[in-house]
Amino acid sequence: MKRKYDISLIRILATFAVILLHTCSTLLDNPDKFLFSSSEGLFLEIVSYSMRWAVPVFFMLTGILLLDCSRVITAEICIKKYVFRMLLVLVIFGLPFAAIKDYMERRSIDFQLVSNAVFAVINDDGWRHLWYIYYLIGLYLVLPVIKQFTDNSSGKDTTCILLCLFFFCCVTPFIDAVAGTSIGVVVPFSYPIFYLMLGKKLSENNHKLLNNKLLIMGVLVLFITVLVLIEVFAHSVIDAVRAYDSPIIAVIASMVYLLFKDVDISEKNGQWLWQFDRMCFGAYIIHPVFIHLSYKFLGVTPLQFKLYPLFIMLFFLSFVLLAFGGSFVLRLIKPIRKYVL
Repeated sequence: MKRKYDISLIRILATFAVILLHTCSTLLDNPDKFLFSSSEGLFLEIVSYSMRWAVPVFFMLTGILLLDCSRVITAEICIKKYVFRMLLVLVIFGLPFAAIKDYMERRSIDFQLVSNAVFAVINDDGWRHLWYIYYLIGLYLVLPVIKQFTDNSSGKDTTCILLCLFFFCCVTPFIDAVAGTSIGVVVPFSYPIFYLMLGKKLSENNHKLLNNKLLIMGVLVLFITVLVLIEVFAHSVIDAVRAYDSPIIAVIASMVYLLFKDVDISEKNGQWLWQFDRMCFGAYIIHPVFIHLSYKFLGVTPLQFKLYPLFIMLFFLSFVLLAFGGSFVLRLIKPIRKYVL
């Protein structure tokens, strides 16, 4: 299958977005450790919430690649290749991360640290960003069934299912959260499956409106502006708005993908992007190490400087360089490169 360099570009941008999100959210999520004013907190929230499109885009890219009609996907392939790889990630990275977390909480190295780390990995109670790995495992297990449907269904059937998933996975949870209701009708799917199928649908659709970059940019700016205005003037509903299953985040993620879809990339630049793309997954896995090292171990945060918006960007760029540099080093280890990253 021919390499899609636009996908490499989008994955790199999404990885950058996740690192920027965590550069800010790590401070927000630990108010007992990091002091910040209301204006600083508002700035951190606006930046981090504006980057929430990244993980939905990751799911969309998975759908674009693995639901491709030319790709053979069986239960055996999913388990032996994809699920096994994610389990190795949890063992090689999840266990040490969970052990570090337990040590920081108890300040003790003993057998309980090992047992706590094992149970933390089983229960997804280790480092928070690894939740994505657990979701991928679930997606891979049901992927053969989803692919059989997308390979053999008409465009209208796929559109109908997507509209149903959007309504029940994104719209109804949003209404419930904002209005305090509890809509009884549900479908037994979660939003990652919606994004998985949405990615495939958008990658195949060549409608003029979906290729109008100016229109797409306008919609993207509009919805990000709405997100910021809600954060400033209607903060009580921001949790529902910024959730990954929020219809606003779904639109933003879709617009980001469409904005960079089919961009003209030369073969030379494409090869460079491809090599950089290969380090994205490793960068995603290890980037919190450098954030926690700076914030919690060294006690150095961007909020310690007067020009904190500038220093947030400088810290973010530093974390990007360290994460991708660390991923590059890890990929030099052949078994890690072959079976994990």
